Amino acid sequence: MIAWRQGPVLAMATLLSATCSLMLAGSATASLPLVSVDRGLNPTFNRAITDYTTTCRSGRIRVTVAAPRGTAISVDHAAAKRGKQTVSVPLRSGQRIVLAIRANRSTAGYSIRCVPNDFPRFTASGRLPSQSPLMGIAKAGPEDNSRYAIVTNAYGVPIWWKAGGTIIRDVKSVGSGRVGYWDGTRRGMTVGAFSVFLADGRREAKASPSNAVTDHHETLKTARGTWFTESYVRRSHVDLRPVGGRADSEQFDALIREYSPSGRSLWAWNSRNHIASSETGRWWPLQLDKPLPVIYDPIHINSISEDGHGGLIVSFRNLDAVYRIIKSTGRIDWKLGGTTTSKSLAVIGDPGVSNHLGGQHDARVLPDGTISILDNSTATGRNQRVTRWAINRTAHTATLVEKLVDAEVGISSCCGNARRFSDGSWLVAWGGRPFVRAYGADHRLRFALRFSGETYTYRANPISKGQATRAQLVAGMDMMHPR
Repeated sequence: MIAWRQGPVLAMATLLSATCSLMLAGSATASLPLVSVDRGLNPTFNRAITDYTTTCRSGRIRVTVAAPRGTAISVDHAAAKRGKQTVSVPLRSGQRIVLAIRANRSTAGYSIRCVPNDFPRFTASGRLPSQSPLMGIAKAGPEDNSRYAIVTNAYGVPIWWKAGGTIIRDVKSVGSGRVGYWDGTRRGMTVGAFSVFLADGRREAKASPSNAVTDHHETLKTARGTWFTESYVRRSHVDLRPVGGRADSEQFDALIREYSPSGRSLWAWNSRNHIASSETGRWWPLQLDKPLPVIYDPIHINSISEDGHGGLIVSFRNLDAVYRIIKSTGRIDWKLGGTTTSKSLAVIGDPGVSNHLGGQHDARVLPDGTISILDNSTATGRNQRVTRWAINRTAHTATLVEKLVDAEVGISSCCGNARRFSDGSWLVAWGGRPFVRAYGADHRLRFALRFSGETYTYRANPISKGQATRAQLVAGMDMMHPR
């Protein structure tokens, strides 16, 4: 089990006992060094894992190491020593010390970094898929006090973080070692901006002009270097009598915009002109039951993805549907899920299901042309599921070609994402639940991260080797928190 938490001292006697058992098991494991920290070392030391965290409320930690025969260990750049040693090291939040373990004429380096006292708590086990050696996460729910954008390594150990404002969402790499995330507050709906940071914490750019207010659900950088953002636009004097509401109401519409790198507006689309109030369907009773005064949210956009053929694949939670928007005209080409319209695709391969999507998130176009969707299954009576669909525009059909269900995850009210890799493996943040998990192509569990309590993450974004490296982010953290 790999863990990060504020915990008790890892007793040296326990470590020695475990090592004796390993030695009895065979010489292959007899050379394992022992490493512990008085404030707790997370995860437990493993030569395969490079990075570790601890806490350091007093501004100092005590590191104990025991080098087996034929091994010498350097603590915090001191001379390497054999045998057992305990070293007291000054260390503050964000700073790290290094260990160098020398054996058989080779040296391996390890890092122990101090996390803040209010850092999110989670445990992790296993390893992320090879195509995602790093992962971006941020705490979400049950209350809005995210504070930290976090990048972990493949074992779920935090190696980079940055404190932000009240709400942080959608932590991801935007290439060249840079990390981006949305940072904002809640004023009716969440409002703020997505910013790009260098690894050393300096903000390089915003993804929209300074006078534009965006929502946290989606900020997408394209291969052209442009940015898609989305916002909730307040509209007054809406007649909702056809759906059981009042003649003079207020609601939020969804606005999608594309910006150039310099911040120039290139394209915009507003749901007001394309989606009828009746398409909210089963969500209207929930909306209309809210106490007055209220601004209704019948659309609720939460993801945008380009399909490479002049279309945008857009997910709308409160429509229970994913739409393809023809960018050149703004017209809706097709609709998957939700209420039936002339644009609705006929669904194949999902028998016995009346609501093929329920409050879904994170619709993504995959390299093979299929579309992955995290079906939150909200208020449908079924557990969450990851779905993958093949769209036939000529036949006007959507065929369910893959479904991933984890019985432990259960139901969901919101949020989450599912990302599929070229080898068929998956990384899934199960919406509204404290689970981030990775699965092989056979859908067997390979990695499991669990937040404490009711905490969850809005998204768990995979970060590839080509986007950022451990070395870049560790160096950046050292610059943010020098010793």
